[in-house]
Amino acid sequence: MPSKWHMLKNNGKDPPLSEEGKQLVRGAMDDAIRMLADRQINMSGMSPSTPEDEIPPKLRENKENVKNRAREVKFSADIAQANAEEEAWCEATEFYKAHQAAVVADIECSQKLPLGSAKAKGKHHQEG
Repeated sequence: MPSKWHMLKNNGKDPPLSEEGKQLVRGAMDDAIRMLADRQINMSGMSPSTPEDEIPPKLRENKENVKNRAREVKFSADIAQANAEEEAWCEATEFYKAHQAAVVADIECSQKLPLGSAKAKGKHHQEG
């Protein structure tokens, strides 16, 4: 017959606690939570026994982070250049649209003038 410990190990559960044991665990948990809330427990990554003189001044940067920052700078510059280029094309397009409108207006104005105007007749009579 398997031992009690073997049965508990296979079951995957802790042995049941007595009421006194439950109160002790509950009290320890409450104390730990209260100490965490009051910041009495140091949660920093450095051990409190490590003197500050031994703390490295700066940790080595991750190579991928350095590469990504360089790419971000390059891509930001490329994006800024593309935006400036797009703005220049928009300005050029607007200029040519305005120029086209002016040329079309001049053509329409010259087409509305009568063909036999007084000026044209005067020049015609003087030549002939």
